[in-house]
Amino acid sequence: MANDAIVVGGGPGGVRAAAALAREGRRVTLLQEGPHVGGLAYPDLPVSRGVSPAVNPLGEQLNGPMRTVEVDRGVHIDGRTHRLPLGRSELARLVPTSQVATAAVAWSRTRGTIELQKIIGGGSEQRTYRDWVAQRFGVPVYERFYKAYCEARFGPPETISCNAARWVHGMVADAPAYGPVAGLPVSMDGVEVRTDVVVRGVQGGQVETEDGLFTGDVFLDIAPRRVVGWLGDAATPAMVHDVGFLGARNALQVFVRGPQDLPFETHVLGGAPFYRIVRPGLLPGSGPLESYLSVHYALEEGDPLWNADDADVGARTVAALEAIGITGASAEGARVQRIRDHHPIWSGTHLVRMRRYLLGLEEVELSPVGRAGLHSPLDLAQETAYLEGLLAPDRQTLRALLRDHVEPPVMDPTDRARLTRFVER
Repeated sequence: MANDAIVVGGGPGGVRAAAALAREGRRVTLLQEGPHVGGLAYPDLPVSRGVSPAVNPLGEQLNGPMRTVEVDRGVHIDGRTHRLPLGRSELARLVPTSQVATAAVAWSRTRGTIELQKIIGGGSEQRTYRDWVAQRFGVPVYERFYKAYCEARFGPPETISCNAARWVHGMVADAPAYGPVAGLPVSMDGVEVRTDVVVRGVQGGQVETEDGLFTGDVFLDIAPRRVVGWLGDAATPAMVHDVGFLGARNALQVFVRGPQDLPFETHVLGGAPFYRIVRPGLLPGSGPLESYLSVHYALEEGDPLWNADDADVGARTVAALEAIGITGASAEGARVQRIRDHHPIWSGTHLVRMRRYLLGLEEVELSPVGRAGLHSPLDLAQETAYLEGLLAPDRQTLRALLRDHVEPPVMDPTDRARLTRFVER
């Protein structure tokens, strides 16, 4: 079955890549292993779009016109939601009285160390999420505000790379946010979609499935470990070794009716199995969801919640919301989006291993796309900018594309992080 391009889906990134290829006039087949296009049981829900920190031409072609969106954020701790940025006096009230002095001294010392480093250079090595936070705010603040959040979103803070903290907490976000004007999903005009496909193997120019062989340029929105399994003998021992360190968590996003007095995005700092609550009805074109909350989980493989039915997941989510003091939610009509390998786990030497793996794909003429394929939590602007470069007639090397659009920051100014803002993206 000859095509100009074959996209092996796995999430919304595969859908966007297929749509972008079709807009270039190419004959595209999207192969989806499950029963739903792009892995989404409810493609009308805005899980795959969200907000973007920038607008580029391809982003607007795929998602429609974009407009600025008022995005407010908050944190939920000890049964209360606090809008960001937090005032210093409010921060002090959130720390137990017995720990205020200790936390203040530790914070003062870390800030003093940062200022001294600007003059004389040097500084302590940062490897983990815990290192990054503790060296900016002190251990008491890390234990109080950041530890449980990291565990729910990424995993044990002592094993998660400092790049995860840089990406979430260390970026200045004063620029406007943008959202699609319409709430419609990405158009799949010109894309042949095949669902329930069982892939047996991939190599440059072809995908072998139980239904036959598909030939054409191959684009993969599939996690590294599964791709290496499909490559078979084409995967070098070094690639197999590197991929063993590139794990991912599954995304579970639960839509339940709930109170609408929360910020657009609320990050939960402990006490719940989820890490974030979003009010999707505030996105342009999402009026039908104005009474809903979208509750975000990052689940390890094998978590029983993944295979529970929507009604059960909704009931458990409402109970967990009530347990942290968010009342008034209802599980009636709950809808659940399940996206495999949506949360790449950045641990240890992930960056160099990720780069070697992705460059290895280029050598066998396979093109990674999307969050899962690139093993990176891309936002919409990054993803579409990468696709523009990937599909350009004068395409840059994959090495340059990774550097410009995908890789997390290796260094960042130490004074950019602000506890008062907590989360920047």
